[in-house]
Amino acid sequence: MAARIVLKGKSPQIHGLHWDFSGTLCIGRQSSADLVLQHPTVSRQHAEIRVTPRGWMIRDLSQAASGTLINGLAVSQTPRRLQKNDVLQCGKLQLQVSELEEEAPPTQPASRGPADIKTTGPIVCVQAQSQRSWEEGLQEVRRADDRLAQGKQFLTLLQGGYYLSRIHCARDFFQAFLDDTLSVLNARRAAIVLHDDVSQELRLRTVSLSKGLAKSERCFSATLAKRCFFKGESLLCRDVAQARLQMNSSSVMFDEMGSILCMVLRTTRRRLGILHLDRGPVQEPFSQDDFVLAEAIVASIAAALESALTVEKQQARLAQQGRELARSLVQQVKPNLVERAQRVSQLASWLGEELRLEPDEQHELAMAGWLHHLAPLGSLGPGLATLFPFVQGDGPIQQDTSRLDRILAVARALDEKLQASGQTPPVAPDVVAWFRARPDFDRDCVDALENVLARLAIGRK
Repeated sequence: MAARIVLKGKSPQIHGLHWDFSGTLCIGRQSSADLVLQHPTVSRQHAEIRVTPRGWMIRDLSQAASGTLINGLAVSQTPRRLQKNDVLQCGKLQLQVSELEEEAPPTQPASRGPADIKTTGPIVCVQAQSQRSWEEGLQEVRRADDRLAQGKQFLTLLQGGYYLSRIHCARDFFQAFLDDTLSVLNARRAAIVLHDDVSQELRLRTVSLSKGLAKSERCFSATLAKRCFFKGESLLCRDVAQARLQMNSSSVMFDEMGSILCMVLRTTRRRLGILHLDRGPVQEPFSQDDFVLAEAIVASIAAALESALTVEKQQARLAQQGRELARSLVQQVKPNLVERAQRVSQLASWLGEELRLEPDEQHELAMAGWLHHLAPLGSLGPGLATLFPFVQGDGPIQQDTSRLDRILAVARALDEKLQASGQTPPVAPDVVAWFRARPDFDRDCVDALENVLARLAIGRK
C-alpha cells in the first residue's frame, strides 16, 4: 500500500480546501513550499511532514511563538507521529488530517557483512576503498542493485527533486539529506565536512545524530577526512587497536566509532568535501553493500550539493548589496539616524541568529533594521515599498504582527535601554527581567536576549 496523506482546511481562510500528498511536504508561507499558507503568523518554512518506517511524522521548522501544534500540543524539531483526524495548527491556521495511509514496512534481511569487530581508535583497518568517478559510482550501484538490502530507501534517496526543492536554503538542504542518509545506512552519526577554498581546510558543516545520542565534540575523524579528501579516495574501515582491546575486555566504549564510512563528495568538476558516517562498537559494522550504497548516494547528491553552495554564495552577495543600499538610503534621507540604525540592525541580526532564522529572513531582518527608520517607504517613492515589502515601521505589536517586526521591536527597545545607560552597560539579568515584565514583547526574542547581551559584553571588552 502506497503512502498517502490528505489535509483539509479548518480555519475560515482555508475552509473547503484539500491537499493530497504521497511524499515529504513542506508547509510554509514562501511560494516554493509544497503547501503554501499565505498568513502573517505562518513562517516561510513552518513545518515538515514526511513518511518514515514509523509512519507519517511532523516536525516544526518555524521555532516561532505561535509554532506548530497537534491537537493543541506544541510540536518541536523532534518529529512527532500523525494520526487520522489530528488537527494541525500552523500559526493561526488549522488543518485536519482527513486521510492517512502508510506504507507496509520493508522486510529486513539478515546482515551479510564481513567479520564483526566493533571497535574504534586511531589505527584503522581498511576494508574497502574506491576512487571511482561520479559516473562510475552510479554505474557500480546498478550492477549491485539486486543485492542491496536497502533498495526501497535507496530509491527514495535518488528522488533528487525533493532535495532540489530546498536548494534555496543550504542549511535545510544539508540537514534533510544527512538525516535521510543516517536513517538509510543505520548510522549512529553522520557529518558533512566541506573544503574551504580560502583556508584550504576541511570544516564541519552539518551533523545528524541517531535518537538518544548526546552531542559530542568528536563527530568525525579529522585524520581520515583529510586523507580521503586530498587523495580522492573513499574508505570503509575499522579500528585495529580497539578491536584487540575489546576482545580482551567486557567493557565497551560507547562513545567510540566502531566502523566508519568516509566518502568523498565530488562532482565532475571538483571535490567538495566528505560525508562521514560511523556506527558504534555495539552495532553491526558497515558492510561492502553499505559502502557501495554510500558511494551511489554521494554520487547522486553531489551536483545538487554544489548548486546549494553556489546559491548560498549568491544569496550572501545579494544580501550584502541590499544592506549597502539600505545604509545608503538612510544616509541620504536621515543622516542623523545612521548610528542608531546600524546599532538596531546589528542587535536584530544577533537576535535572528539566536532564533535560527532562515537565511533569506536573516537578510531581510538586517535590511529592515536600517530601513524601518524611513517607514512608510511609500512616502519616499512608490517603488521602495514594493522593493522592501517587509519594512512596516514602528507600529504597536498586534496578534498578526510579523515575526520580523516582533524581533525589530525588541531590538529597538534594547538599543534604547543601552543608550539610556550611558557608559555603564546595564546588568543582563535586569534587562531580561524588564523585557519579561512587558507582555507585548515576543517571548522567544526575550529568551534569546541573554546570549545577545553576552555578545555585546564581549564586544565592549
